[in-house]
Amino acid sequence: MLSREQSLAHHRRWYREKCKKDPQWMVQKLEKDRERHKRLSKDPQWMAQRKERHKRWYKEKRKEDPQWIIRRREGANRHYREEKKKDPKGFTLSRRVASLWANHRLRLKDYDSIYRHQQQRCAICREKPKNVNLEVDHDHAFSLSIHWTKRVRGLLCRGCNLALERLEHSGHPKRFHNNPVFLRRALEYLKHPPVSSLKGRLA
Repeated sequence: MLSREQSLAHHRRWYREKCKKDPQWMVQKLEKDRERHKRLSKDPQWMAQRKERHKRWYKEKRKEDPQWIIRRREGANRHYREEKKKDPKGFTLSRRVASLWANHRLRLKDYDSIYRHQQQRCAICREKPKNVNLEVDHDHAFSLSIHWTKRVRGLLCRGCNLALERLEHSGHPKRFHNNPVFLRRALEYLKHPPVSSLKGRLA
């Protein structure tokens, strides 16, 4: 995993190059973000309706041309391969930054703050994952109503994240019920998530 300073330096460099190529890109991006937030504050159901429209459009498009999605995927995969070949580390980092923001509205420096706060360990099993990043955990029940306002709770390893989701929905994850210590930590985690102690310190 890259250090916080390396991540921020690469992020700044990527933004500078992007703005240099297209000076209006940042202005347009900010305008789109403002418009989205404005519409969402007026109509909380706007995002859900937008998703439904997109689903219908995709369904109709695939019905008209079954090969369209295959061509689209091939084009995207070709583009990703070319970008990754040019700058492997930069490509991986930029995809991660985009994913954190799109799925959790979380910036990379906020992720790093939570990561350091948890001492680089999973919040439940307290293990340090090897060669993989800790996954962002959010309030699953809350996110069913409005995608835009998912509440991040902390960082978990893959096993604990899946087990916690099952615990909230079905209540019978083997990982926790076979280990009373993990179960106790999971319940404590739900009551007092790590992010709750970082309020005001995240950007």
